[in-house]
Amino acid sequence: MYVRLQIRRNHAGTWSITGLPQQPLAQFEGLGEALQYAKREYGSALAVIELPIDGLYVVVYQERGWPNRICAPASTGRQLH
Repeated sequence: MYVRLQIRRNHAGTWSITGLPQQPLAQFEGLGEALQYAKREYGSALAVIELPIDGLYVVVYQERGWPNRICAPASTGRQLH
C-alpha cells in the first residue's frame, strides 16, 4: 500500500503537505524541509508524491527508503561546464 502525499506551495510562500496519515496538514518554510520531514516519517513506506509547481505537475513514485532525490540545495552560483 502506498502513502499518497501532495506537496504544494501556498500563496504565502510556505509549503504544505496533505495526505499524511498522522495529521491532515503540515506546513514548512521550504520544499526541502517538507520533503525531509515526509521522508523521515514515511521513508520506509512506498509513496506517491504529487508536486504541482507553477503549472508543472510532477508525480514521483518512491520505493521503500525513498531512493529518488526530488529536491537539491540551491545552486552555489558556479556554472557547470
